[in-house]
Amino acid sequence: MTTTWNTILSGKMPEQIIDFPRNDADGKPIAKIAIRLLRHADNISITKQATFQTDRELKENSATVDRSSDYYKEMFYNVRAKHFVYQCTYDCDPDSENYGKHFFPTPDEVGAIRNEEVAEIMKAYSHLELSAGSVLYSTDPAVWDQWLVEMLANPEEAANFLASIASGARIQFLTHLVSLSSNALKNPSLSGSLVDAGSSDLETPSQPQSIQ
Repeated sequence: MTTTWNTILSGKMPEQIIDFPRNDADGKPIAKIAIRLLRHADNISITKQATFQTDRELKENSATVDRSSDYYKEMFYNVRAKHFVYQCTYDCDPDSENYGKHFFPTPDEVGAIRNEEVAEIMKAYSHLELSAGSVLYSTDPAVWDQWLVEMLANPEEAANFLASIASGARIQFLTHLVSLSSNALKNPSLSGSLVDAGSSDLETPSQPQSIQ
């Protein structure tokens, strides 16, 4: 096996610590969880597990459902989401006896939380996946301002820079530029730079936290 391939296989998968998408009575997140990107083999395994469980549950209910039907696809999607969230989330509390282990005891426990909570965790995973790749992605205005600084410093590369931003983030970024332009027009005292109309200090954004 080549040295390059060893490096690829031994590399740690990107991860990020986020708030669990539910607040306590004081309005604070009830916990922190670590999200870790899955390998391709993990996704294959998750699909196999979800297919097996979906088929088994239908058989137990004596239901004959074609896999191409909307009913089967909807059921499979929900079962797969349960296994997916189980596999990609980890306990990041250093004081917990489960530190570094899966956050949910089993995939079935994922099914006990609310649909919107599962959706928020999967959305956070998608954001991490985009930000860890070669395509730029962010929903943080401070990061957008930093992008603007880079574009102003290299205007001849502006088109290429915009092309490297994920489509969803690009739309939000351009909307942010429109907002900055509007603020600049409403405040003649500004020096004329769009950056001056922003609210961030344009410092380099901090890197995602990770568990050991």
